[in-house]
Amino acid sequence: MTTPQPARKRSTFGDVDPIAPRTEPEPAPPRQRPRRSGAKTKVGVFLPAEEADRARAALVNTFGTNQEGPRTFSELIRRALLAEVERLERQYNNGEEWPPVSAGQVPTGRPKGDSGE
Repeated sequence: MTTPQPARKRSTFGDVDPIAPRTEPEPAPPRQRPRRSGAKTKVGVFLPAEEADRARAALVNTFGTNQEGPRTFSELIRRALLAEVERLERQYNNGEEWPPVSAGQVPTGRPKGDSGE
C-alpha cells in the first residue's frame, strides 16, 4: 500500500523568476501642481546668527509709518530674494524669468568644496 503524496505547493512568486535580477520601475517624474496666483509656500534658509540679527534690526528700525521698510520679516526676505533673482535673470537669462522649478528638483546639501561660510 502506498501513501498518497501531498499536493505540491504553488510558488508565491507567480510567473516571476526568483533568481533573475529585478527590474525596478522608472520613478515617476516630480509632480508639479499648478500654483494659484498669489499662493504662498514656506521656504527655509539658514543664516549666520549675526546676519539674522542684522536683518531683524533693519526690519525693526524701518517699518514705522514714515519709513520705507517692510512690515514683516517675510516681506524683507522676499524683497531681498527677488532683487537677487532679477539680477541673475538679467545677467544670465536676458532678463527673462526661467521656467518654474519645484522644491523637489533643487539639489540639497552643501556643494563639494563649500566650507559653509
